[in-house]
Amino acid sequence: MIYVKYHEGVVALCDKEYLGKHFEDGKHSLHVTERFYKGKLMSKKEIIRALTHAQSINLVGKKIVKIAI
Repeated sequence: MIYVKYHEGVVALCDKEYLGKHFEDGKHSLHVTERFYKGKLMSKKEIIRALTHAQSINLVGKKIVKIAI
């Protein structure tokens, strides 16, 4: 499942299993917070519609990247 949350000018999409995780590579870090990413769980059809109408997107996860491509 993919979470989709709308922000002013940005659509944030996140694979469900990444929510709440923290990633770091030494120089960069990413907190996949519920506050920013946890929105509505959507179907693939709904996700494609959201991506089509987005001005800017923020993607986290292999599943959502595959859908976006």
